[in-house]
Amino acid sequence: VAGEFTEEERTELMEELLLQVRSTSYMLNDLLKWAKLQLEGVAVNPTKVILPAKVKWILTSFYLNIKRKHITVKNNIPDTELSSIYIDEAHLNIIMHNLISNAIKYTSQNKAIVFNYKEEGGMLYLSVFNEGVVIKETIVSCILNKDTPVATQEGTSKEKGEGLGLLLIKRFIKENNCSLEIKPIPNVGTEFIVGFPIATT
Repeated sequence: VAGEFTEEERTELMEELLLQVRSTSYMLNDLLKWAKLQLEGVAVNPTKVILPAKVKWILTSFYLNIKRKHITVKNNIPDTELSSIYIDEAHLNIIMHNLISNAIKYTSQNKAIVFNYKEEGGMLYLSVFNEGVVIKETIVSCILNKDTPVATQEGTSKEKGEGLGLLLIKRFIKENNCSLEIKPIPNVGTEFIVGFPIATT
């Protein structure tokens, strides 16, 4: 409604909405690209990717969601340079979109999401920790051991989900020789740890 926002506020809101739409478009494009390749029987196409930069870029697309829940985001990039990872970039985009979306969904108002990185044994491990909902052990077991959509818990703002995102994460993690660990932290929150192969050349 005219007069409810200043010109500066309208400009800021339009920029935020543009970021959201652009990112959603990129993710849908990645999904369509993946579906097309599946139909054509094309193999995974890994390339070198700088993971912290990818995390930072994808976080921008969730700016409005993060702002709405007053979430603090800490992307703890080490002072020393991290190795690049070797992965299909379209798959990585979908993995990260879903991990971040889930973290926001299950983070309580005014709490934090924390990203940490660690290199070990030829892998770069990314930890995504959110303060809020503690994932149930039964759901962890279903995610790790079944290849069907998992009935997920309700988010902290009553957000719903069908479990399809987690199914895609599992699929792409397997196809790219990655690893997945899920840790419920009693009375605190949940941690997802994904291990990505480090690029050797």
